[in-house]
Amino acid sequence: MTEYFESICRRLFLPAAGTAVVDAQQQIKGTGNAPADVARRLNAAFLILLGGSKNPAFDIAKTWLQEAEKTTAWAPVARFYRRSADLIAGEIKQVSRQDPDFTVRLKQLAGFLEDSRPANSPKEVAENIWRVFFPEGVGLQSRFEQAVEALRQKRAVRITRLNPTPISDPARQILFSSNVLLTLPVPSSSGTTPLGSKNLEQLVRRTAQEPQRHWYDHPIHIGVEPRANELLYGLAGLQEALVFERRRGTTAKNTRMTCILSVSVTHDGLHEIARPYIEAELSKAGFLNDINVFVFTETDTRRLIDDVLAPAAAHFLNYPQAGKSLAMFGVDGEYGRHYSFLKAIGACWQVFMQPTIQATFKIDLDQVFPQKELVAQTGASAFEHFTTPLWG
Repeated sequence: MTEYFESICRRLFLPAAGTAVVDAQQQIKGTGNAPADVARRLNAAFLILLGGSKNPAFDIAKTWLQEAEKTTAWAPVARFYRRSADLIAGEIKQVSRQDPDFTVRLKQLAGFLEDSRPANSPKEVAENIWRVFFPEGVGLQSRFEQAVEALRQKRAVRITRLNPTPISDPARQILFSSNVLLTLPVPSSSGTTPLGSKNLEQLVRRTAQEPQRHWYDHPIHIGVEPRANELLYGLAGLQEALVFERRRGTTAKNTRMTCILSVSVTHDGLHEIARPYIEAELSKAGFLNDINVFVFTETDTRRLIDDVLAPAAAHFLNYPQAGKSLAMFGVDGEYGRHYSFLKAIGACWQVFMQPTIQATFKIDLDQVFPQKELVAQTGASAFEHFTTPLWG
C-alpha cells in the first residue's frame, strides 16, 4: 500500500494548500554550500523520496543523494537517508499485510489529504494524520484535562508497606551509572582534530574510514573542547553533589562513590579509542577526586559474557548455551541495550565487586543534582531523598 503512503507524503511535504508542513521542493532548490544549507537539501531530498516517483522533484532528490554519497563529509548521511527511505517503504508494506485495518486507515488519510481545502482546521488535519501514525493521540485535543487525569491514574503507585531496610548511606550503597555516546571528531578547517596523541589521531583516522554502525541523538565528538563535553559536565556535577553532601553531614568526609559508564559508539573502531580518550579527558580535567569511574564498551561487555557470565552459567546452571542467550547484554545499538546493561550490572557488581551495593541510580550526563534548589524547595538534599523508605 505504498502508493497511499507516498500520496500522504506528497501532500505533507509539497506546497499543497492546507496540508503541507514542509516545502521540501523549495528547500532542495537552495544554492548555499554551508553545512546547514547542504543538510537542509539532504533533508528535503529524503522527504521528497518518501513521496515516490510521482513527486515532481523525485529525480532531483534522487540525484542529490547519489552525488552526496560520492563526497567524504556527507556520504554517511546520504546513505542513511536513501536506505531509510527503502526501509520505510518496506515497513509500510509489511504492516499493511499484517494489519488490514492499517491499510484502510492509510487509504482514508490519503483521500482526506487529497480532498483537503484551506477551510480544514489544523486540528482536523492533525487528528486525521494521528489516526494512522499516532492513534493514541486521537481525541486528546478535545479532552486534554481528562486525558491528563487518566494518565495520572494509570501511573499512580499504590504503597502497601514501607521499605524495612531503606538506604542509609547512598554514597556507599548506591551504584551510580550513566551512558556515554561517542562519535568521531568534528574536523577542523585543516581537516584534522588535534587530540594530543599521535596514536589516538592515527586510530581516529583509521576509524573514520569505517561505515557508521549506530546513530545516537546527541553523541560526544571525540576531541570536543572541555566546556562542551557532556561527559565532563555530568561527572563534575556528580562530584559537586558529593562535596555538598559532605558539607551537609549526610555522608562521611572520606566516602568515595562508584560510577559505571557504559560507552556506546557509532563506529566499531571507537571501541579501542573510547577508554584511553575518556581516561585522558578525566585526567586533564583533574576534578574527579572522590568518584571511582569504571568504563564498559561493547568489547568489555562481550568479555564479561565470555569470561565470567557464560562460564558461570555452564558450571552452576548446566546451561552451556548461555553465551547466545546473553547477546542482549551490551551497550551499543538500540537504547534498550545500554539501559538494560546499566540495570543488570548492579547485580554483578554486588556479587563480584561491592557487597554493600543495594541499589542503582542512572543519571544523565547533561543533568546534575541541583542541591541548593532541592534543599530550598523540599528541605532535603539528593542523598537525603535517597534514604526515604518509600523507595525500595
